[in-house]
Amino acid sequence: MILTNPTPHSFDLQQQSVIRSGSSYHPRLDAFNATLSVEDAAIDKSPFASMQLPAVHATAEAQVNVNQIVQITDMGQFTDYTKVVLASEKYRIAVRGRTGLHESGLPATTVDYNKVVTLKGMLCTIEVVILALIVMYHRFERAERFQRHILSDSSCTSFGWSKYGRQSLHP
Repeated sequence: MILTNPTPHSFDLQQQSVIRSGSSYHPRLDAFNATLSVEDAAIDKSPFASMQLPAVHATAEAQVNVNQIVQITDMGQFTDYTKVVLASEKYRIAVRGRTGLHESGLPATTVDYNKVVTLKGMLCTIEVVILALIVMYHRFERAERFQRHILSDSSCTSFGWSKYGRQSLHP
């Protein structure tokens, strides 16, 4: 899953998935609106975003490609999601929604889609975040002033940074 072009209310989502089925049945799922939420015991599981999933015909291997602008529905939950991604080696995200299922010769029925997937997190420390901020601000005209301010800040030295670069966190 790739999230790009964040705005205060949305982000671009690109996801390429393969749905595999060993069943002799090959139903078709209608396109549907799905919600995204973090599956973490310490976080409320309320959705942070909603997206439109395309219709799919379930065969042995069905490709599902999503490339769309996703609206953030709860900024607090999205902030929690971001923290989990940055601070975890792995994290779980739930995709939920309701859609129609069609199998030839049978009446259509409504099904609840509930898929939880485990994704690779970034396991980011505060030092990496500070370094990323410094790199980002190097692209702006005030880079030197920002860097002097950040590196002279006492809170940064407590994370092992000094005016002369990174110091060891362990004596």
